[in-house]
Order: sequence, then C-alpha cells, then structure tokens
Amino acid sequence: IRRIFQEPSTVILTTVEDVAKTAGEFGGANCEFDPPASNVLCTKLSLDREAFYFLVNTSAQPWDGECHFPSAGRVTLLHPESGQHNVMESERVSNSSTHLRLRVEGYQSMFVRFSTV
Repeated sequence: IRRIFQEPSTVILTTVEDVAKTAGEFGGANCEFDPPASNVLCTKLSLDREAFYFLVNTSAQPWDGECHFPSAGRVTLLHPESGQHNVMESERVSNSSTHLRLRVEGYQSMFVRFSTV
C-alpha cells in the first residue's frame, strides 16, 4: 500500500486497498449491512447540504443486501470507475435514516449521495 503526501493534510490514494484502509481509519461504521459485510467498508463525507457515503468492496466476492444509512434525502449512486450516476428509490425511510438495496461488485467502489436540496 502506497501513499503520496503532497501537503501534510493531503493524501492521494493510489490503490483500492489504500482507499479501503483509509476509509476504515476515518469512519468505519457509518453504515450497517444486512447481511453483514466485513469486506465492504463505508465512511461518511459531508459537504454543505449533502452527505456522501463512500463504499468500497475489498474482496473479489460481490456483496448484495440492504444497507442502512443514518441520512435522509434524495439518493444518487455515483460510480467513480465509469462516471455514471443514477437516482435510487429508498427501500425504507424512518427517523432520518434510509435503507437501500445495493449490490457492490468485487473490488468496486461507489458513492451514495444524500441531497436535501
């Protein structure tokens, strides 16, 4: 795993394993997975009125299940490897939290964006 530091507070991540390790260091349990997914890591990033959850699958095995996010709003999936995005319908929304049915392919990453605007 390699990190390149340009400034003391800036880290450029260079591998999937590096992204996964860093996601685990900075947040870990912002999401709950059913069935449990020890190979899928999640961390939360916030910007203005939007919450972004970064998911990364650190194994070759896909994960398919329901993910609980402690956020609500319009949901968009963003796929960094293809640049594609799509709006999702929530499975359930309750008490400012959202349940989504997701499939995360092996070594795939994605952002789940919650927008209140």
